[in-house]
Amino acid sequence: TDQVTVLTDQMSALAASQAALQQQVSQMVEANKALTAKLEELSSASNPAYVVEKDIAYGLALVRENVLYGYVDAAGKYVIPAKFESAKSFIGDYAIVKQNDMWGIIDKTGNITVECKYVNIQQYNDDIYQVFDGTNYGLVSANGTMIQPVKYSSIDGISSTWKRARVSVNGKYGVIDGDGKLIVDVKYDYMGSWGRPV
Repeated sequence: TDQVTVLTDQMSALAASQAALQQQVSQMVEANKALTAKLEELSSASNPAYVVEKDIAYGLALVRENVLYGYVDAAGKYVIPAKFESAKSFIGDYAIVKQNDMWGIIDKTGNITVECKYVNIQQYNDDIYQVFDGTNYGLVSANGTMIQPVKYSSIDGISSTWKRARVSVNGKYGVIDGDGKLIVDVKYDYMGSWGRPV
């Protein structure tokens, strides 16, 4: 009986915690909508030159001025000038941008942390990104540290369950983990897609 009471109390506390978290998320969503609406108002009223392309994410909104992209804050003020051929919204402290027809990464001050020299960049896991030079793939951290050299024929999308991904080089397969560390040597002729841990 005592165990049942304790379990019931724990479940009640968990339910209360979940309700509080849902309320916080709802408040954040509403605040984001309000900020986005304000940006659109500012854009049309005081700076018709730029258009809000993406809602505010991590404090900055992606905008387009003529054919170039930049970022503004909640007050509609430029934080990073419109100078990129294309760009994506910030995820955390970093965003993927395009210059001279090649992709790189910037931080919230506009500094380029990963040189714009890749044909494609996409997020791999947290602050780790998969890069493609037109022939091979590699992994780089958002701050510019190379985690896996650009030598792989393929890097599969990371498994959301096991935080691992299959990689290949010249028809041989191996595995990297969520941090980009090689945990299974690239030496196997066949390896199924990820559905369970090694």
